[in-house]
Amino acid sequence: METSTAQLQVVGRRHFGLKSLPSGGGGGGATTRELFDTLLYWKPDLKPDGNGFLEVEIPLNDSLTSFKIVAIVHSGKDKFGSGSTQIQTTKDVLIYPSIAPFVREKDNVLSGISLKNTTEKTLELEISPKTLPDLKLEIKNIQLKPGESTNVHWNLSIPSKKEEIVYEFQTKEVKNGPFTDTLRFRQKVGESVPVRILQSTFRRLEDGTLSLPIQENQEAISGGGELEISLKSSLTGGAILSSREHMSRYPYSCLEQKLSKAVSVGSQNDWDRIMNQLNAYLDGDGLLKFFPMSWHGSEILTSYALILSSESGYKIPDSMRETFLEALNRYIKGLIYRNGYISNTDFLLKKILVLDAISRFQQVGDDVILSVQTDPKILPTDILISLRNLYSRSNSFKNRIPALDVLLKSRYRIQGTSYNFTDEPSLWWLLSSNDSTVMKTILSVAKDPSWKEDLPRLIRGAIARQSKGHWDITPANALGVLALQTYSKQFERDSVEGKTTITLENNSSTLEWKNKKDPPTILIPMPKNTQNLKFVQNGNGKPYAVIHTKAALPLKEKLESGMRMEKEILDESGNKKSSFREGDLVRVRLKIYTESDLSWIAVKDPIPAGANILGTGLGNDSRISAELAKDDNSPTFVERKWEGYTAYFEYLPAGSATLEYVYRINHIGKFVLPPTRVEAMYLPDQFAEIPNPDQIVTKE
Repeated sequence: METSTAQLQVVGRRHFGLKSLPSGGGGGGATTRELFDTLLYWKPDLKPDGNGFLEVEIPLNDSLTSFKIVAIVHSGKDKFGSGSTQIQTTKDVLIYPSIAPFVREKDNVLSGISLKNTTEKTLELEISPKTLPDLKLEIKNIQLKPGESTNVHWNLSIPSKKEEIVYEFQTKEVKNGPFTDTLRFRQKVGESVPVRILQSTFRRLEDGTLSLPIQENQEAISGGGELEISLKSSLTGGAILSSREHMSRYPYSCLEQKLSKAVSVGSQNDWDRIMNQLNAYLDGDGLLKFFPMSWHGSEILTSYALILSSESGYKIPDSMRETFLEALNRYIKGLIYRNGYISNTDFLLKKILVLDAISRFQQVGDDVILSVQTDPKILPTDILISLRNLYSRSNSFKNRIPALDVLLKSRYRIQGTSYNFTDEPSLWWLLSSNDSTVMKTILSVAKDPSWKEDLPRLIRGAIARQSKGHWDITPANALGVLALQTYSKQFERDSVEGKTTITLENNSSTLEWKNKKDPPTILIPMPKNTQNLKFVQNGNGKPYAVIHTKAALPLKEKLESGMRMEKEILDESGNKKSSFREGDLVRVRLKIYTESDLSWIAVKDPIPAGANILGTGLGNDSRISAELAKDDNSPTFVERKWEGYTAYFEYLPAGSATLEYVYRINHIGKFVLPPTRVEAMYLPDQFAEIPNPDQIVTKE
């Protein structure tokens, strides 16, 4: 590989080729440096010309560093090779951000920039900081001797209710020297205490008015609460909105949860992005894995992906869908065997569920359907629905549906004007819950004329199952949104016209119904004392009011439900650590106690702003982490983010498990840490949560 570059073309340019601009940012209208990605260019399919040469233009970003350019080539089955070179970008003064990529509300952190004088003369520099929002940082002047490096810092208090802080540092020579540079950096701001929906109210303005007493939760952080109010023209609109908001904030990210989230929030783009990544989730048999690093795929997850695609209309690429169907057909024939952690006596249940998925895209033979015949009375309701779906797609078995419907209706629990099924033990290893069973029922019977009278009651029952604005597990939310949308398209024709006025204390808002569209959501600060929230509708129709009471409720003591957790903070030697300095390595030990065998456990633990978790593979992180962190149960998948550490376990047996990880402290300050949480993702009543004290970090 041959490369060449002129230093003139590299120094101080935002993009390769901007030769007309003076070096650096600021004066002369030069560009501000803000692009610092570590990967400049990636092209996996280049072909050389007839002489074996190829020419590549690599765009440089704003980093002042060295870059390694590597070419890897192959020809045929037995010829390969590689070559590399390095280039370096530089300026008279090298300036780097010394700012944590992520902070939390109410953190107090020392942040700024690092500078190095690369010239042979002493420079007097003026540094002018600007931030959005304005943190009122003062201008600083420094003197840098030849070859000298220094750090310039400001004490920052991170404001509340901001999602991002944008920093801009303009550095220039005091005596009108030639050097000037402007550096911009974006910092993500997270919640110090998670804002949660404490109560979700869904009411109709029956006579055109509605009045509800509202008061701030006494245990919530004062001034942090708010009312999120939406108006909907339909019964289902509020429940869909609530579920979508919950799923948009959902913190975990296995493949099922990514798919469920995309469908719940109605994002075709998110779905397509996941489809482009599916190859990484395939196992050798053609089944989908929960995580790319999992050993084996799951017939249940693969079936769920097909069912979601069928119900939502979001497409799976043809070749990928055929791979899934081939794998599932092999599974029901016994050619693929999965020796899972959970008892394998449920093969009949899995087979019915898998055939439901297959039958949506292929004709299932009568002989195959006969192979799953059993007394339907012994089937869980979720699987009974899958059997009904399977029968509905077979001319030979459609006549059996009325008998199944009689059995389904016998499992109703009548509550006023709504229906619910009698709760059954959750089939959590089949991605099923009592909530998701109701949603599957609605989707199965929505277009059946014989269910027309029962469907509104099922819908009311489904909406009533929401707790704090959402259903219990992620598949229930995805299927719930689809079920309510299906019902709305078929049966809801009500429209609202005119204006709705909402009043609380001195706050008053008037929302207008235009073009048969629901008005935008509004936010109102929570009153400290009890006040009446009033709605008045002027115009035709009876809108529904969706009121979410939100507040930051600090956790003051442990919460335990079916699980327990203990947390220890240790030093490198394994001794308890109570003081922290910049540069320290901190070893975190989490002990998890479960009362029964559980599948798909998530553990989420925060770290202080600016710290980085070891084990990412950068430098010698992995070696240090391996030497210090000792687990007796290796996680199935680990996420190491600036926010903290998240570990997923496919299975944890009853008893105790120990999990450890190591992080390095990089910033001085006082850092707020949210609670540490462990939960069974498909058994939401199994969890534990413990509060964390603030962490104070001093200078080395």
